[in-house]
Amino acid sequence: MKPKTLEKIMRRFQKLPLHCIDSSIILEAFDEKSKFRESCKNYLNKIGYNFRGILPISVIGEIFTIIETDIADKTQKEIFFQFFDSLVKNRKIGFAVPKKTTFQTAEKAKELENRIGATDVLNLSIAIDNEVNVFVTLDADMIHNKQLEKEFDIQTKAPYEF
Repeated sequence: MKPKTLEKIMRRFQKLPLHCIDSSIILEAFDEKSKFRESCKNYLNKIGYNFRGILPISVIGEIFTIIETDIADKTQKEIFFQFFDSLVKNRKIGFAVPKKTTFQTAEKAKELENRIGATDVLNLSIAIDNEVNVFVTLDADMIHNKQLEKEFDIQTKAPYEF
């Protein structure tokens, strides 16, 4: 590929809206019994084409903890890790880490919406501090939460909305 073509592709990719993906999206896409499986899979298939995706480090920890504790079958664990590896590589999903302000953002978010759990607040705060456009989750207390959206200039949506 010519350098100019690659530069053009990269500029186009960087202009795509940035989405932060909650752990529920990845876990439900893997769960054959989930009622959200198809909408999560369809959403994940759009990453890298319709928008860019990032995963907070806390989401990765949450996913790996759930897989380690909830799946006893070693073959199933290996299949999940292959699925996860393929997803991150093929969809060009990046990673996000907490910043100096993340815990202050988390405290403010928790004050605005006390129904959200500690891990979800941390995930959302990392998304906010990394200036994402949309936080994608299945958590009903976060989807279209007007207080959070207004305060932090972020959209919170479900995967079936895309």
